[in-house]
Amino acid sequence: MIRLILCDTGALPPDSAIEMANGIPEICGVLRNGKSEEYLRDSYASYLALHRLFPSLGLGALPCLLRDGMGKPYPEGSRYGISISHRSGVALIGISDGCEIGVDIERYTDKDISHLADRFIKDMRFKELKCTDVELYFAKLDQSADLENISKNCVNDKNNLQIAQIDSHRDGYSAWTALESVLKCEGCGFGGVSAIEELKEHISVMTLHLEFNGSAYAISLAKKQ
Repeated sequence: MIRLILCDTGALPPDSAIEMANGIPEICGVLRNGKSEEYLRDSYASYLALHRLFPSLGLGALPCLLRDGMGKPYPEGSRYGISISHRSGVALIGISDGCEIGVDIERYTDKDISHLADRFIKDMRFKELKCTDVELYFAKLDQSADLENISKNCVNDKNNLQIAQIDSHRDGYSAWTALESVLKCEGCGFGGVSAIEELKEHISVMTLHLEFNGSAYAISLAKKQ
């Protein structure tokens, strides 16, 4: 089973996110510096959300997070796999049980990025990940980094999800998030684009288009077979 959590982290002030995250031994080892303040706030808040989500979802305390040789974070000595992506106060967090995953999120804008997707993956199609393997949650971090309003949704229940409308230029966002999630699942970064033909043979992908907090997002989840 894979748990996919879309979390609003925008209420957490940057200074608070950085200070609190650095004070938690389980996550401070994977935190990175040197980015913009917005990036740091979103990144640190995402790991705070992960730290809160593990016990809230009945998974026990979050194990200590480490990075492998490619820089991919993982819980030490645990069967769970994790992947995190974030954009401007919203975190997408994937937690798997016994398999490698990668997630990516992009907020739709008026910018057409289809040419970028075409440049890297052209007409490639990945294997489709079954919705029955995924649980989708919505959550929010308050100003104290406490979780509130956790709700569980069925991925294939279109009546209970706010589905974003897709137009021609938004197809590029779908392709881009799918590519990013595959590369993160493999842990190879953009250096692995040249091997994408081989990667698609053992990785399946699911992409959703959702309305969340007044914006539309493309979110992708990749799972290694």
